[in-house]
Amino acid sequence: MEFCRVCKDGGELLCCDSCPSAYHTHCLNPPLKVIPDGEWHCPRCSAEPLIGKVGKILTWRWAEAPKVEIEVKEGVNPIEEVEKEKKDDIPAAQPSTSKKPQPKPQREFFIKWIEKSYWHCSWISELQLDVFHPAKYHNYCRKMDMDEPPPLDELIYKDDVEKRMKAEEDVHNLEDRFYKYGIRPEWLQIHRVINHKTLRDGRTYYLVKWRDLPYDQASWEEDDCDIPDLKKAIDYYLDLRSAAEGNFSGRKSKKGGKVKRSKARELQDDDQCVSRRPTDRKSVV
Repeated sequence: MEFCRVCKDGGELLCCDSCPSAYHTHCLNPPLKVIPDGEWHCPRCSAEPLIGKVGKILTWRWAEAPKVEIEVKEGVNPIEEVEKEKKDDIPAAQPSTSKKPQPKPQREFFIKWIEKSYWHCSWISELQLDVFHPAKYHNYCRKMDMDEPPPLDELIYKDDVEKRMKAEEDVHNLEDRFYKYGIRPEWLQIHRVINHKTLRDGRTYYLVKWRDLPYDQASWEEDDCDIPDLKKAIDYYLDLRSAAEGNFSGRKSKKGGKVKRSKARELQDDDQCVSRRPTDRKSVV
């Protein structure tokens, strides 16, 4: 590629060793001070893989600016060097004609993963979403206002003093992690455990149905994951399953006994019929 992927301009470019893309060192985020030795991979090729497949984009926010490492030369006061870098990073009041662009703010997206519950929602970078799910990223950007993040939901327990106090004492910090980003409390509450499976490595997963969500939103959860009341729901499920299997085995044994007796009677009846037929024929002759 003969031009920078970011600014679409030519010049001295840093080429990626994994794809045809090329970049100016100052167009990268964060910008590179020194050209790296050896192989170099662009941000898109070195993006961290996602933990799953994106199901839904819930919201977005501005990400914190990445920290830039400042190289301090010998004989130079490090405090003066830091102050100088801070002055260089301050955006100009008027549009600058310098080739050095202003740092571009990055976004983070709150993701609901496919086949995972709302307990596993997490933040990913804008670059990750653009690399691994470009269609979802561009569709979301068209529908939403990408200049300002969506407003946060108010405290759900605002009118209920007892629940609000309970939320403040919550060790899981559900308000800051989920509620204010549009996730309802019922979606984090276990309705029932439906099924279970054991893998070859010995790990056991349980299929959990969540409150106010359809059955197609049920998810497999490991027995040792940090979800409130999961162990209680698992114990209740195992008790019901053992009771149901006990009743089913009792009914099956009774039913099997009846079938055996009926077959024996049928055989006896057939034997009697066969034994009677020759005698009847002889008598007729």
